[in-house]
Amino acid sequence: MQNTASETIKAAWGTLTDTEKKVAHAILSGYPLSGLGTISELAQKAHVSAATITRFVSRLGYPNFIAFREAMRGEIEAQFLSPIDKQRALSTRARPEGPGFLAMFDEVSGHIRESAGRFQEGDFREVVSLLSDRSRRIFLAGGRMTRTVTAHMALTLHALRPDVRLMDASSLDAVEQIADMRPKDVLIAMDIRRYQRGAIELARRASAKGCKIVLITDEWISPISAYASTIFALKVGTDSIWDSLALPLLFGEALVNAVGLEIWPQAQPRLRELEGYWSSWMTFDIGEDGSPKASDQDR
Repeated sequence: MQNTASETIKAAWGTLTDTEKKVAHAILSGYPLSGLGTISELAQKAHVSAATITRFVSRLGYPNFIAFREAMRGEIEAQFLSPIDKQRALSTRARPEGPGFLAMFDEVSGHIRESAGRFQEGDFREVVSLLSDRSRRIFLAGGRMTRTVTAHMALTLHALRPDVRLMDASSLDAVEQIADMRPKDVLIAMDIRRYQRGAIELARRASAKGCKIVLITDEWISPISAYASTIFALKVGTDSIWDSLALPLLFGEALVNAVGLEIWPQAQPRLRELEGYWSSWMTFDIGEDGSPKASDQDR
């Protein structure tokens, strides 16, 4: 899939002049709506000349500012694509030859390689540090499609440290948890297209209470970015009916694993205690000969 404007800007960052970086900052700070105005409006916002805007979009590979603005408009439309819309577009293309899963594996593998090259290690380490700080409570919020991923993150993170709470941005039950939030708490919000009003409102209120907001989003970037101190934009768009959650899941696992390594001396006794509880709840144990045997509670 074609890169978004934000991805193109970040990839070209090292080649931009200081004045062109002002334009980039102006666009990314209100992305993607910031790119829909006139060239003079963007120049005024970035405190540069119209000529600088023209050079900037040319450096990104666009023939002119109008083409850049049309690309931004297309990105906004892409944010609202439904599975039906995606399938309608896919139905006009030839299906890949061979097993269907291979094509999707190849596409998602490309997303992983591309995203890995764009992450800032400093941002990742900063979030690991936040999640490792046991004086902070951690809230994880996902929406209709992403709550399965945040549930997995919350389950594994809570096994490593206390004070981890899962929130469902699709439910009004989240309102009660917002009331419990306090400064220094951390909200990990995962939001991909089509962005949910409840998730955005949750992030806004958490930010107002002084919480640190970490956003895990897609290539089109959720409006929660306006409240986030750190943003991880992952590619989820694929040539399939549904967007892929493979990369958000992998990223969540990498994040939790890094936290576990960071706090292992404190996490190990907690895990050992939990393993004792889990073992007593298993339906079977493994005998000395490797075969299943009934647990004590089943005898």
